[in-house]
Amino acid sequence: MSSVDLRSRRSTPTPQKRSVVSITTDRQAGGIANALVSYSDALTTKGHHHTIILPPSAIVVPTLEKMKTVNLIKIPTGLIKFHLLTRGFFSQHIRAALAEADVFFLHNSVLLQVLKPTEKPCFLVNHSGKTRHLNRADHIIFLTKIMRCRTMDKLPQLASRKDKLHVLPHGFSTKKPKKRAKTPKALPKSVPVKLVSAGRFVKKKGFATLIEAARISQAAGITCQIDIYGAGPLKPSLQNQIASSGLTSVTLKGWSDDLKSIFADADLFCSPSLDEPFGLVIGEAMAMGLPVIASDTDGASELFGINTGSADAALQHGGMIIPAGDTAALAAAIGRFCADEKLRQTAGRNARKRIETSFTHTHLADQLDQLIRSVAPSPGEERSYI
Repeated sequence: MSSVDLRSRRSTPTPQKRSVVSITTDRQAGGIANALVSYSDALTTKGHHHTIILPPSAIVVPTLEKMKTVNLIKIPTGLIKFHLLTRGFFSQHIRAALAEADVFFLHNSVLLQVLKPTEKPCFLVNHSGKTRHLNRADHIIFLTKIMRCRTMDKLPQLASRKDKLHVLPHGFSTKKPKKRAKTPKALPKSVPVKLVSAGRFVKKKGFATLIEAARISQAAGITCQIDIYGAGPLKPSLQNQIASSGLTSVTLKGWSDDLKSIFADADLFCSPSLDEPFGLVIGEAMAMGLPVIASDTDGASELFGINTGSADAALQHGGMIIPAGDTAALAAAIGRFCADEKLRQTAGRNARKRIETSFTHTHLADQLDQLIRSVAPSPGEERSYI
């Protein structure tokens, strides 16, 4: 009834290990795609078995296919919901995956409508911060503590289930960046500081705010080259804004799959988002040792562990946090970092240190493993099947 692509690389989980099934209908790049890859790495590190049910057109499929320890069941989005609703009755592969699972991870809240009740633990990974369908979940994973608190404010009934509300942030690679050419203590005005930003060209990413801040900075005589990497429907509008502002120092680049190399050649990173549940690209920049200017969104506040844009915060936590949408504050932060090489270097070192101490792949693997073991039945115990 469906076109199912199952790669038969299944290995029987050894004692003390668990069988985990992740399910998503998402096809785009972003937090869910990143989570599928990082969760797979983490589960493999801990010896667990991981099966992923997802659409064949999902952008993350080629990356996952290179991971030899992951089983993929690729079926169209509509049929994913159908097979969950029928408990895999029409698909032997899905029926087996559901039956053998110890733990489920759902990466879209809408799936809670079709996954029939089971005694096996089921986690909803709340990537967006939205509250729809959350009451249906056995366990909820939030990306930040702030997101969990805000959700409990919106849904007071969750207060009685605090032990089922977990915080599990993304993890980042801490491989050392490529060596960058040494810069003098004070760059001459003819050599601009290179600021980079990246994301989808949509309103909530705040690139219009960054471009306006660049106009203010240029008018104040601040020398800064700003490269914005990404793609999306607002590209023509952003290009028009750059042209009408007379900016020669701001360039819209295409999307890049190798942001690490771009970060290695940059001096400063900016995330001007108006809303950011986590902020993967912020963490990636910090992991590469870049100082960061970010809006006061949930993700940035969690990554920095602060909610202030003071100079001390920049030195201690890796960057500055400014009010979302505040062009004057953003221009001031850009000016401060552009004028102070020592501040950039110190903030960059502290940004990397912040990731190394709290947000590495190892941290994710340890926390995910602990979470799974706390809810999944121990080997030898009778299990309940869907």
